[in-house]
Amino acid sequence: MVTSTVMDHLQTIQQIFSARFLRVPDYQRGYAWERKHWVDLLEDLDLLDVGGEHYTGTLVLHHADGVPPITDEEGREHGVYDVVDGQRRLTTIVLLLDAIRRELPEGSTLAAGIEKTYVLTRDLDGQLRPKLRLNRDTHAFFSRNLIADHPGNPSSWVSEKSGKTRDFAASDSLVRLTAGPIEFLGVMG
Repeated sequence: MVTSTVMDHLQTIQQIFSARFLRVPDYQRGYAWERKHWVDLLEDLDLLDVGGEHYTGTLVLHHADGVPPITDEEGREHGVYDVVDGQRRLTTIVLLLDAIRRELPEGSTLAAGIEKTYVLTRDLDGQLRPKLRLNRDTHAFFSRNLIADHPGNPSSWVSEKSGKTRDFAASDSLVRLTAGPIEFLGVMG
């Protein structure tokens, strides 16, 4: 019998979003982080050395049974997973990465990569699909006002909430965020 430890399941945010679309089930509460939570996260990130890692907590995903994978415009399949635990952290990280993306020069390869990996991906039909879909209570606002092509300026929204996002984006110290362990319910005991 092989014993697994928490450390065996640590994954970066990039690994979590690779080949996955995430959705928050309707039974989860809506997104509700206050200024204090944003400030705490950004202060933690500010204290990291370049290349440092930040443990963002446990994330529990469940493969969405009966939901076919989504194929992106490049022909890659992405499984669909329900976020059982960690939706507020994931939502905050997506908002932060999107705010950073919007501060980068227009047409930047890094900005395009952030958008495609963490925010919005085109499917085979050319339709934009959010990499993280929030529950019924908050998804419309999230899509229309925060991650849309021309939203109500999410960079300003994040900056107003935290007061530090622009400084963090400008510091050019994109850190490796680590969230783990990921437990796939029904696969791991």
